[in-house]
Amino acid sequence: MIPILTSKEMYSLDSYLINNVGIESKLLMECAAAYTSLKIREIIPQNSKILILCGVGNNGGDGLSIVRHLINDYEVSYSIIGDRSNQSKDNKYNYEVLTALNIEETDYKKVDFNEFECIIDSLFGIGGKAPLNEEITNIVALSNNCECTRIAIDIPTGLNSESGVAYSTTFKADYTFTMYAEKPGMLLNDGKDFCGNIITLDLGVKQSLISSFSSIYKYNSRVTLNRNNNTSKFDYGKCLVIAGSKNMSGAAALTCNSAITAGAGLVYLLTTNINNSLYPEIISFEISNYNTSILENEDIRELFDKSDSITIGPGLGKSDDITEMINSILENYSDKRYIIDADGISALDCSKEYKQNITITPHIGEFANLIGINRIDIAENLIKLTKETAKKMRINILLKGSTSIISDGEDVILVSDGIPEMATAGSGDVLSGILGAQVNLNLCPNYLQILANAALTHINAAKNTLNNGNSIIASDIIKGLKCIK
Repeated sequence: MIPILTSKEMYSLDSYLINNVGIESKLLMECAAAYTSLKIREIIPQNSKILILCGVGNNGGDGLSIVRHLINDYEVSYSIIGDRSNQSKDNKYNYEVLTALNIEETDYKKVDFNEFECIIDSLFGIGGKAPLNEEITNIVALSNNCECTRIAIDIPTGLNSESGVAYSTTFKADYTFTMYAEKPGMLLNDGKDFCGNIITLDLGVKQSLISSFSSIYKYNSRVTLNRNNNTSKFDYGKCLVIAGSKNMSGAAALTCNSAITAGAGLVYLLTTNINNSLYPEIISFEISNYNTSILENEDIRELFDKSDSITIGPGLGKSDDITEMINSILENYSDKRYIIDADGISALDCSKEYKQNITITPHIGEFANLIGINRIDIAENLIKLTKETAKKMRINILLKGSTSIISDGEDVILVSDGIPEMATAGSGDVLSGILGAQVNLNLCPNYLQILANAALTHINAAKNTLNNGNSIIASDIIKGLKCIK
């Protein structure tokens, strides 16, 4: 897995390198400039006109150092924006070096931004806080209106490095060069739309050291199911799905069909309405209503007993009877692995403690309903609230999004490869089926990684079926599962 660094963790790593390893802060800044300049040369044609916008902090110092590294191969102009009395020590040092070399500063107010083939944002980095002042807002707007390549150093100005929430005017980068590791805000909320291609520069620091400062990881390498010859369907898990209703029978079919396609040995469906698209491989049981009386049926009790995982919720509907039924199932079959999605989540109480074998898969609206906090406040604290709620309820949470957040209350894993085409009806049902199958397969060293692997499998299946088109439907994702190698 790949480490992600919060701003606090990045400052701690910087401090460790300076105070414990003995690397001077000026040398770290020089490394950042050298690594960044090499990448710029790969992207921007030689002799292009480049404007570097520098703040007065250390991010601006990186920009000032970059000027020296590019000056012989490009027409470089630079401008310092901000109160010079607040210049950081290393920022001031690099400015003095440029002055000594007779590399003069440009007044950004006297140039036409459209003259430049590349504009580099080195204004704030991870230290930037919204709202931006009027001057910075105008500079960012001018930059965004140019037909040029835009590069951000560490993170685009106006984007919150923790939450990924973008200020109303945020630098829209084509490339973001970030130091040591990606920051959470690059992957959450608006982050992907403003960072462009993210290029991580390790600055010669060992990955193991970077990881030792990280509390969040990105899951990036999918594990596939390798079947042994001397096995049968009983070796690959038995999944029970409780889903579907009169007008939502398709949700149950999507969940079951994806579970069997994702590798489950056997899939059972308990529903009030069987959809015609349900695969013939699914063993289905039709009941008249969802309520606790189903647990008095001997055949259904046997179904629960022999199942390894139970997926509850897609298209189920909401009622007091359904809430009572779900809680009765959780109490009577507490040893099962549970995936609770969609309508099933509304049966849970966020003030109650459950068992760690329960995983809920809400989108942000369902999560807001569960914890009683509005979506805007959640968006600004996605990782914190996911982790806190998982710990409080003693469950696993997979908060769905283009970057999904997975936590058991202690650890946090991000799966960031989601694509916007997956935002379609039934996509979450397909994920529930994949999860219901893969939690029984022990593909990864720990349970959170198993959940992350299922989420990445879901994404890869969607990408497989998208090909050159611009839209997919949930049923297509199941077809994509069959093509994953």
